[in-house]
Amino acid sequence: MDILARTRQAELALERGDVELADRLSASATRRLRRHGSIQGPEEVVFYVRSRVLTARGDSEPAAELLAEARDQLHEKAERIPDEATRRAFLENVDPNPDILAAEVTLI
Repeated sequence: MDILARTRQAELALERGDVELADRLSASATRRLRRHGSIQGPEEVVFYVRSRVLTARGDSEPAAELLAEARDQLHEKAERIPDEATRRAFLENVDPNPDILAAEVTLI
C-alpha cells in the first residue's frame, strides 16, 4: 500500500509542477517495488508515473525504459483475460491504461 500511496503522491506533485518532490517519491516507490518484487495492485502504474517524472526532468532514455516496463506489465495482465471484449475494455477504459498505450505509440 505504501508503494501505491507514494506513487499517487508523486503523480499529484507532478501535476502541481513540483518535479523535485515527484522525483523523490516516484524513485522511492520504484525502489520499494523492485525490492518487494510485486504488490497487490497495478505495478505498471508505479513504472508509468516514474516514467512521467523522468520525462519531466528531461531523462528520456530511462523514462522510455520504464514506460516499456509499464507497457509490458500491462500487456501481461491483458493476456490473462480470456474474453477479447473484456480484454479490450481493460486496455481502453481502465485508467491509466489508455495513457500508457498512447505513450507507447509516441515513442515509436
